This record gives sequence, C-alpha cells and structure tokens, in this order.
Amino acid sequence: MLATLYGVVSLALHVLVLGAAVVWGRRPERLAALVLTSAMVGTITFQNRSFDGVDLQLATLDVLQLVALFVIAVATGRRWIVFACAFTLLSLVIHGARWLLGTQVTAFPYLTVYAVLSYAVVTCLAFGTISALRQRHKREATGLLSVSAT
Repeated sequence: MLATLYGVVSLALHVLVLGAAVVWGRRPERLAALVLTSAMVGTITFQNRSFDGVDLQLATLDVLQLVALFVIAVATGRRWIVFACAFTLLSLVIHGARWLLGTQVTAFPYLTVYAVLSYAVVTCLAFGTISALRQRHKREATGLLSVSAT
C-alpha cells in the first residue's frame, strides 16, 4: 500500500483526519479514531498481497470494525457513526461479492471499491469531528463552556 504516491497520500489523509478527531472530537470521535487507526494498522500489517481471492484478513478486520462502530453508535446515538457503519457493511458486501463471483471480480475493482469505502468511513469521522468542533465553539460563544485565559 505504501509503495506508491497514492498510498502515501492516502495514509497522510487518514492520519490527518484521525489526528483531528483525537484533538478536537468528543469521546465518540476519539473512540472511532482508535477503531479506525487499529483497522488501518491491521490492514497495512495483515493485507494479503497476492489478491488471488477474498482477503480474509481484511474481511475479519472489517467485521471487527463494524462491531466496534456499531457499539459506539448505539451507546452515543451519533448519526455520523451510523453512516460509517453502513459504509463498513458495504465493504463486507464487497468481500462477499468477491467470494461469490470468484475470479470474475478482478483485484483492481475489488481494491478500488474497498479504498473508496474506507475514504467514506473516514469522511464520516471528519464530519463528526467538525460537528463536535462547531458545537464546542457554539458553547464557548454562548458562555456555556468556561474558557481559561492563560
């Protein structure tokens, strides 16, 4: 993944959004950033580079990511996490399609759709982080949140 310019740019964008979620997000955004960081590290570490069938390691990571995001969504009620769950579920559908259709789905569309869906999940986190930041600024402007002057 990291051998191409695309891989480096992709990693940089993911790290930027995940870092912003940790710095400016609320607890759900921070937890989701932890889940997505773990999935990203797992993908880089365990991805099957032969692309000769369904990548069971990635499918397993997607199942774990879906369960973790679902738990966060149920516990917090944040809408953006529901969309992140939906995109993660779609990535599992892609694994299933590759398994059912076998060699009819070549590696390029399989990995391209998988990458697009990972961007969609990270975009959901970005929206959640922006929402958290806007709510924080709104509370500060109305005086509901004490701001310490240093």
